[in-house]
Order: sequence, then C-alpha cells, then structure tokens
Amino acid sequence: MKTDSIVTASTLRRLACATSALLLGALSTGCIAGPGSDAGDEETVGYAADALSGYYQWIRRTTTNTAGYDMGLTSAGTCVLSGVAGKLDMGFQWYTSDRESRAAVERSGGHNWLFAYGGAYHSNSAPYHLYNPVLAQATCFPDTTNVQLGTWEASTSSTTLAAPVKIADLDPNHLRQCFLSEIRSVQEAFDQITEFGRVKEYTTTDTWHPTTGWYLEGSLYASSWDSSTPNLGATCIDFPSGSVITTGYVGTLGDTVTETITSGTGIKACGLTHVGGTFTDYDWDDGVFIDMPATLDGQWTMTVMTGKGGHWACVK
Repeated sequence: MKTDSIVTASTLRRLACATSALLLGALSTGCIAGPGSDAGDEETVGYAADALSGYYQWIRRTTTNTAGYDMGLTSAGTCVLSGVAGKLDMGFQWYTSDRESRAAVERSGGHNWLFAYGGAYHSNSAPYHLYNPVLAQATCFPDTTNVQLGTWEASTSSTTLAAPVKIADLDPNHLRQCFLSEIRSVQEAFDQITEFGRVKEYTTTDTWHPTTGWYLEGSLYASSWDSSTPNLGATCIDFPSGSVITTGYVGTLGDTVTETITSGTGIKACGLTHVGGTFTDYDWDDGVFIDMPATLDGQWTMTVMTGKGGHWACVK
C-alpha cells in the first residue's frame, strides 16, 4: 500500500487526516486541508488506493506556483479532473508574461502532471502574480487504452460562441468515456451562472454537432478587456470489457449540497465531464469536488457549492 502526501510546513498545523479501518488491508486516505484552513500558498496532497485497485486521487492548490506536480507515469494510468475550486474569473494571455488561471491535468514527457495556478499579467517583462487561489483535483484511472486528447478555445469575440470541437468518435462497445482535463480561464470567465465548460457525447446530429461523437464545448467568451480567451481540455479513455459507466449531475443555487454518486459493491472511480457556474471567490473550498470513499468498494460523493454545477462520470 502506498500513500503520498506532500505539503508545505505552514500547512501542517491545520491538516485534518482521515484514515479508514482498511488501513490494515486495502485503502488509505491522505491528509487534506480542512475548510477554512490558513494553509500556505502551495499544497499538494496525495490520496492513494493500493495496487489492487490502481485508482489514485490527488489535490493541488496554489496561487503563484506555475509548476506541475508529478502524479506518475502515463504508461501506468490516465488522470482527469475530479475537482475545481477557487477564483477562475481572472487571468490574461496576450503578453509574454501573461498567464491564465489554470486547473489542469497534463500528459507530458511520459508523466501525468497536476496544475493549479491563479494567473498573472505582464509587468516589466515578468509575470506579476494575481494571487488568486485555484484548486485542481485529479482522479487517476489504471487504464491507458486508446487515450485521446482534445482542446477547445473560445472565440476572440466577447459576444460570439466558438463552435464545439469533436475529439473522439462514438465507441460501438459503449466503453469510451471522456472527461474534462483542463480549464484555462481569463478575466470575466466563469463569473456568470450560465457559463460552463464540458465534454459531451452526442448520439444524434445537429447544426453544432454535424456528426456523432464526443465534443468539447463551452459557454465561455473572450474577455472584453483584452480579448484573452478561455481554453478547455478533455481526455477520453476506452475502459475494459465489463466496465459499467454511469453519469449524472449535481448543482445548487442555494446551500452547499453533497450527493452520493455511486452505488453497489465493487471498486469505482469518478471524474468531471462538466463544470459550470460562478468561480469568483478567493476560497479554495468554494467549488465542485468529487471525493473518493473511505473504504475500497465504498461510494463516491460529489460536493457542490452555491452557484455551481457539475456533471460526473463513474466507472465500475
């Protein structure tokens, strides 16, 4: 059994650690900063399931750190977003040192990397960090078959939607699932309840989706400040024969809600396919989160804060 937890010294006093009775046998849960914690600028937390399941979950939250955290080899697994939180309505991209705010999983150099960053603007040829808190959470599946990646970028117009981008065909075996893997956001994005980014399967055609398949799309526009454009990324995985995929939605305009999104016995894992709503608060705890269970074959839950919503997909 392996558990990884890497945190800065300033966070240790406020970490709440949870472990289950299965520490003796199967699953352990790492440390996670409790709500309202006064954690330092950078924190990376690893959750780990043992090799029997192969599922891992990671959290990274920063304001100014542009570096990614290495979650392991792409040959061993495929990682996708399972949580996004913080302030995503700021960021720039046109000048040399501009930076978008970012919550992302990236496959690079044979490794899976997790990024969370609050954005910056160009100042004297160097990035001036915006000090926005951004959290990214990832689930890593022990599956690597036919991994397909796709990206979408908003139109440079602040009033015109960009067309959806087809990133994968339908799977006749119904074993393909696509997940969000990246959100790059800019000034004025994710500041309205109607804004979203998603990857979605279309089994019929229409004007926006001329052929069937998986499409990456968003209700997001360029910034009226400087025409910086939000970007989305998605990752598709073909799961093994016998896998069962379920999907659903959790959202709220009122109080925070937590819902159980899996059922039955057996090992499961989940990721996000849609993130929407207002991400305007300076708060790492204000977002959309999918959390793993305390027991190996327990149930996954999804917590959504006010003014937000998310679609999920789980694989068993």
